[in-house]
Amino acid sequence: MKRKKNIKKRILCIISTMLLAFSVNAPITVSAFQLPDAIKDYVDDYVDLGTDGDLKDIIQNVDISEEFSIIEQIIMDIMESDWYKDTDIQSRKEKIAELLAATGYIDKETVEMGLDAILNFEFHGQKIGVWLEDYAENPYGQGGEDDYEQRDDITDGLSGDREAVILYGLGFPEFDDALNYSTIKWNNNGLRTNKNDACTVDNFKTDLNGKDLIVIEEHGCTYGDEPLIVTEDEYDPESGEYQEDLDAERLSILITDEGAQYCLTPSFFEYYYSGGKLANSFVWIGSCYGASNSRLVDAFVNTGANAVVGHSDSVYTAYDYNMLNTVVDKMISGESL
Repeated sequence: MKRKKNIKKRILCIISTMLLAFSVNAPITVSAFQLPDAIKDYVDDYVDLGTDGDLKDIIQNVDISEEFSIIEQIIMDIMESDWYKDTDIQSRKEKIAELLAATGYIDKETVEMGLDAILNFEFHGQKIGVWLEDYAENPYGQGGEDDYEQRDDITDGLSGDREAVILYGLGFPEFDDALNYSTIKWNNNGLRTNKNDACTVDNFKTDLNGKDLIVIEEHGCTYGDEPLIVTEDEYDPESGEYQEDLDAERLSILITDEGAQYCLTPSFFEYYYSGGKLANSFVWIGSCYGASNSRLVDAFVNTGANAVVGHSDSVYTAYDYNMLNTVVDKMISGESL
């Protein structure tokens, strides 16, 4: 099953490979930079793909401060080309790998044709992933809207003082509305619930603390065997923001057709919620691949969580919401997980 996203904020959730933190070289000046000989064989080819410029212009004439910016521009140009739209996934991977290797910025020997639509490569010793497939638009999957349900039949309030947080960054208006409805319903039945639509790195650093129920509805993917959660924060290679987290591999970077975004590794949660800060909490990971293995689940358990629920594969939003709504409603009604 696959989670889908609207056109403006397109879905990342079926991504199956991620990238670890990386560093970039000192700024490159045009006068000091020489075009690698290998790239000359690809200049005409780059034009033939239907991009706006040729590869030589990108390497030499764009105002650049970091090699990563060039790599990102090459990838984005190809994603916007007619060739990309009409070409199969494997061919996209092979062509982009050739062009990036020709820049001299990556080691071609490190290129891996990752799971599904992912291309992996190393950049100055660090691992990078690229998502190379058009995103689907239907969050309901094969079942259609009739399979999406609301419930308002909770009969018993939750005893005691309980608190929940929902981090929602998927961008589907209908499920944004659905979670707003659930927030009101749960509040009315004794579970004090706050919904956060920003889903920034800073939100994830602090907003989970002390909550009884933690609901993460964000895109997910993996790098190797490590499940990761995508944030809504865009990566700016010139800002130096979150560099300590990147260096410590608590954050990674994902490149898509919309640019680069920060992602959270399992060690992010172990670091920021160490010492049992999530003691006795119930964590719902609505992201694709969140429970593809135990690494992300274990990270939450190591912070004190009593129970963690996640998906072992990609998942449609409607299915995930129905499961979440049913489980939480029953727990509010007094049933055990």
